[in-house]
Amino acid sequence: MINHYKFLRKTSVIFTFLGLTVLYSCNRPATDVTLNEVTQDAEGIQINWSASDDDKFESYKLYKHNSSGIDELNGELIHVATSSDEVEFTDINFDPLSTYYYRVYVENNKGISSGSNIESVTTETISIVRNGNFESGESEPTEWTVIENNISEPLNNIELDPTMASEGSKSLKFHHNNASGCWEMWIQQYINLSDLTPGGTYQLSFDYRSNETITTDGIGVQIKNSDFTITIPIETFSGGDVWYNQTTSFTLPDYLGGTDPILRVHFCVSGVLDWWIDDFQIIKV
Repeated sequence: MINHYKFLRKTSVIFTFLGLTVLYSCNRPATDVTLNEVTQDAEGIQINWSASDDDKFESYKLYKHNSSGIDELNGELIHVATSSDEVEFTDINFDPLSTYYYRVYVENNKGISSGSNIESVTTETISIVRNGNFESGESEPTEWTVIENNISEPLNNIELDPTMASEGSKSLKFHHNNASGCWEMWIQQYINLSDLTPGGTYQLSFDYRSNETITTDGIGVQIKNSDFTITIPIETFSGGDVWYNQTTSFTLPDYLGGTDPILRVHFCVSGVLDWWIDDFQIIKV
């Protein structure tokens, strides 16, 4: 007969029978799932895992940490999913050039699993601008629409220059040919709305050079749709035929609307002048 028993942590029972001690577990925590390779794209860090087939499933708990020793105690809980079919998550809170580790735990009505495999990613600085290094194209850059405003001033010109570059082998050259007036000149492209994070902070960076000092009265750099407008002035170009850099941070509003915004790089200068831009990037920081 059974002559002794006791509970351990309310999950197991020890039975002593005829001098034989038996540990019986009345708790069967969830079985672990497999965390797939973690990747980064323009939307953020993409995390997904295999689905749990536990009929007592209650939740997935996704943890994040800056070391490979991640568990549910030292990790940051960044996502809880209460449907077994919800097996993916996009992490948008990260710094560039940093390594993050992730691990998924499954919880059922009996407890929590021991933890999935650990996957990591080292973040990159991905620009939301296409062909911002102006390497693609013959005379005009691909991905960009070029507005030279050369109907009344036919020598106004915007073209790729294979003889001048701050990086790579090409830059984009602007030539303004009117000695007294300002003929607006600009380039533009649409940005995928899905590549932008509402409320996110971004860094604009580009290289420039000019043959003379240039002050533009143009719009500058602008990102705009019908619901929001971000405008960043372009600083005075110092001339001297050397490369300089402008770097500016900005924050998007919390509401971005429902249409792809247009990105414009807009100049309005006076005089017969040449200037170049290269390595034009907008990255999330």
